[in-house]
Amino acid sequence: IKKWLLQEIKQQNQLKNNLKLLFGNENILKIMFTHNQESFWNVIKEDFTKMITERFEESIKRLILINEMFDKINIKLILDWAHTGVEEKEINHVAIKKNISIFCLQHGIMTLNPKFEKYLSLMPVLPSNNTKMMVWGKIMESYLLDHKINPDKISIVGSPRHDRFFKKKLLNNNNTILIASNLFFHINFDGNDTRAYDRFVLYLKEILEHIKKNSDKKPIIKLHQTEYFDISSIVKKIDPSITIYQYEDVLELLETCDVLISLNYSTILLDALILNKPTMVILPEKQNYEEEEIIKRNAVLAVSDISELEIKLKQILLDNNIRDNLISKGKQFIE
Repeated sequence: IKKWLLQEIKQQNQLKNNLKLLFGNENILKIMFTHNQESFWNVIKEDFTKMITERFEESIKRLILINEMFDKINIKLILDWAHTGVEEKEINHVAIKKNISIFCLQHGIMTLNPKFEKYLSLMPVLPSNNTKMMVWGKIMESYLLDHKINPDKISIVGSPRHDRFFKKKLLNNNNTILIASNLFFHINFDGNDTRAYDRFVLYLKEILEHIKKNSDKKPIIKLHQTEYFDISSIVKKIDPSITIYQYEDVLELLETCDVLISLNYSTILLDALILNKPTMVILPEKQNYEEEEIIKRNAVLAVSDISELEIKLKQILLDNNIRDNLISKGKQFIE
């Protein structure tokens, strides 16, 4: 323990000296933190330097522990589910130095439209250094190849999390409309656009009102497990009898639904297509999701303007030709 503490103290002191030199170079930092020719470095300097120092000190402690772990346990390979978190990067950093194989597993339907190209280094899309990407299918493989990833670093393995979806027998007692509330996308640093939240709420209200007036199906709500924008109070004001789920198994909810309506772009779209459910996605954010493959291939019905909502709700709830076409296109996308 004493040896470990001495090592940590030594490395943290070295870090503090290096950061002191870095933060002492005010001229470069003022230029780096500039927007519209106005530097905001002096505004963020105190909080930013404190945050960076604390996070880096935590990282040093973890790196020492990770090295200890690799020395004491015979680890043959790493299976990485996201490779963007600090902890994953630290483990991978040590594993690469020790020549341990790292496999990154695709964990969700990726956002592949060109709008997010410059943020790829912050997203779990491209494999990290010396790692192999295990992707679900041809769409993701093609995307990686287009981004100059070595074919030897790509392997199509399917989606283990969806194996149980494919094994399910489809049920006919589809008496609900599942409305899935999903997260907003913040990796592009635009911040929280209050207009997107306003649109989100408006879409939700209009959807519930339309179902109430035009369908004998029962609407149910599935909140995202990490929901930070709680819509429960909005739903209860509209109709207190609507059932709201959050941590329940989404497969069981999808099994008995007639239609899925996702309130943002999410992997649940794929979940529904596997189960042959007519699927609609609401796009309250201006994030170019219309360029995603699942929408471009007409596997789901997309709504990006409130003026389109009523007619598209009628189509997906009542028009059998459109419903059948969505299921057919969905099967093609799944393949």
